[in-house]
Amino acid sequence: MKKVAIMTWWHYSNYGTALQVTALYHVVTKMGYKVDVIDYIPHGRVVKQENLKALIKFIYEKICLAINLPYQNDELKIRFEEYRDEYLTFTPKCKTESDLFLLNDSYEAFVCGSDQIWAPTVFEPKYFLNFVKNNKRKIAYAPSIGVNEFEDEEIMQETQRLINGFDFISVREKQGQDILKNIFNKDTVLVLDPTLLYDKHQWQELLKIKKSAKKEKYILCYFLGHNESHWSCVKEIAAKLNLPVKIIPTHKKDLKRKGTVIAGVGPREFTELLVNAEFVCTDSFHGVAFSLNFNVNFIAFKRFEDKDKYSQNSRIYNILHLTKMGNRLFDPKKPVEDYLQEENFSNSNSILNEYRKKSLTYLKDALDSVASYCDAGQILPITNTCCGCGACSAICKQNAIKIVKNKNGFYQADYDFKKCINCGQCKEVCPFSEKEATEIDIKVDKLYAVKSNDASVLKKSSSGGVGLELARYGLENNYDVYGCRYNYAAEEAEHVQITAGNTSDINQLSGSKYLQSNMAKVMQEISETKNKFLFIGTPCQVAAVDKILRKKGIREDCILVDLICHGVPSYNMYKKYLKFIKSALGLITVDEISFRYKEKGWREIYIYMADFQQQKEYCQNQSKDIFYKFFEIGHCYMESCFECNYRTTSAADLRIGDYWGRKYKNDKTGVSMVIAHTRRGYDTLSHLKLNGNVKIEEHGCNDYYAVQYPVNPVKPVFYQNLQEELAKENTDLQAIADKYCSRYFLYRNFLGRIKGKVKNILNYD
Repeated sequence: MKKVAIMTWWHYSNYGTALQVTALYHVVTKMGYKVDVIDYIPHGRVVKQENLKALIKFIYEKICLAINLPYQNDELKIRFEEYRDEYLTFTPKCKTESDLFLLNDSYEAFVCGSDQIWAPTVFEPKYFLNFVKNNKRKIAYAPSIGVNEFEDEEIMQETQRLINGFDFISVREKQGQDILKNIFNKDTVLVLDPTLLYDKHQWQELLKIKKSAKKEKYILCYFLGHNESHWSCVKEIAAKLNLPVKIIPTHKKDLKRKGTVIAGVGPREFTELLVNAEFVCTDSFHGVAFSLNFNVNFIAFKRFEDKDKYSQNSRIYNILHLTKMGNRLFDPKKPVEDYLQEENFSNSNSILNEYRKKSLTYLKDALDSVASYCDAGQILPITNTCCGCGACSAICKQNAIKIVKNKNGFYQADYDFKKCINCGQCKEVCPFSEKEATEIDIKVDKLYAVKSNDASVLKKSSSGGVGLELARYGLENNYDVYGCRYNYAAEEAEHVQITAGNTSDINQLSGSKYLQSNMAKVMQEISETKNKFLFIGTPCQVAAVDKILRKKGIREDCILVDLICHGVPSYNMYKKYLKFIKSALGLITVDEISFRYKEKGWREIYIYMADFQQQKEYCQNQSKDIFYKFFEIGHCYMESCFECNYRTTSAADLRIGDYWGRKYKNDKTGVSMVIAHTRRGYDTLSHLKLNGNVKIEEHGCNDYYAVQYPVNPVKPVFYQNLQEELAKENTDLQAIADKYCSRYFLYRNFLGRIKGKVKNILNYD
């Protein structure tokens, strides 16, 4: 039986969301497929170039949220969880793009839809199935764009690129169909929302709902908006129909309204209330859709003002127009009595039945046309989030993989598929394929503040000197050491080997290098060596080394140390930066560089470089340095950094970095944060203490989550435009920074001040 994975929203405690995924899941199952919903929760953030209108909108939304607090309670959450457990099955949990990419090996077809997953206001490429590597396996079923226009040019560009990757596209609204045609010149099929693929009797059978034998007549109210005039209308309708009111609350203030408030309503109970209602008042698309489908008299209220460019009213307009039920759209200029007539649904039922057949035919034909990945015999790349660690190249006996610098200025794997024999060795060592790292557990793992007792080590180190102390410990105890140094000739970072005993070479490893390290040569050495060693690198690099060692059966002989990592910026940016500084200061060469210049202290970050021949220096605080502007924002990181699997997991024995936060804010020379993730790591740290190399204080592991970066940054929608500008030979870095950095800091600082004032006014946190 062929397998199908559905990519849509499912995790919200929203009735339409839960019921649309249920319908699509069971419809596709009935067509003879094994179906799973992709267990992915969206990050819910869109990073775009800020403007004043967007800022005002954000502030307005926060104020509205503070005033109209959403209704949530434990019973509601439990009902939704129980419902999902009963009616859906899921893939393994997917947190990142590489997790999603692995699904290519398990499913023949991928369907995205329905709901507003393609709305530009919540743009996320994963919902366009960007992780599926064969367009013939991708089907869009009834995604909604939701708004009237694309306001952001770069979101529009990205949407164009992503929809071009589909062979089968259908949409839910005529408005969305027109947008895709007029803006993107993409022909699409208009289909029903998945909830309408089942008729009333099929829903009752699926959810085991029985029509109430002794029918209690009532008006059901379900409003997502907070327009008080709608509630005044409900009061008038209730009086004229002489019916009680039942309320499904969506805001906390709904709990105080007149009527019977029904708390803890799950998707099944929601459907049952609709089936048995005498009359429905709603501003919800799915409230309208189910009323139509169940032939319950209703009034559709406008949730948004029509002049609001973020209005989602088109969804309701579309379904009412399609079914020729526009008379059910509330007009405050008309008397309420006009909406209280018993509706004849025979015409709308016929229309829905016709569209239901067409929609089911489209979906079945699309699924039947999907090419099987087994039959295609396609060799896929190892991952879609390559970090350039070099493990795949080192392990490949066919010489089919090389590590090269790509057009965006990052080292990554380059495949020669003609040489590939599809042996799978590369996948076994890739840090983004089949993760084996474990979570950093605040209850189990030990966290320490560590500081070297050697003043010279502290001076050379970025924080508390634990990295150098670990390297020295390794060299003195018959371990080879692999670490990162700065290659002045190549003007880049690279990993090198220091053989056991050569402690005089250790200083080249001192200090942070906020650049991607060239690992190709060292990874080859690691794959071949029989010596025990200590390795220091980023979490993804360490995870790759860990996999190679486990494959060789010598993991217990080595000590692995990973660094608390934000991400690595493009070498295209860094090369422009060096050119910019050299030109501005008249430097010919950079003979010394320190990304964390300790002469100015630890907490205040400075970058320093010097040309010894010219006797010229550059020293600048991060707030005024152009490299740090790009690095701090993180918009030009390597793509894998936005989808890192290792911010809260580790394959290392020890994780090290700066101990930020308030505990050591007055320290001038630096303190390291160290997490002992294994017994081997704990023992190594204990040896440093016993030997008198370091001072150690134990703290709670929750400090890691409080002061570090446990959440991935969001890749900006303008990412590729930024990378293209950085790659151009003659573009000025300052001009690029003015465009992509300066405005970001301006709005971030302004927004921070506004947030503080709003919180003070509303006493809302």
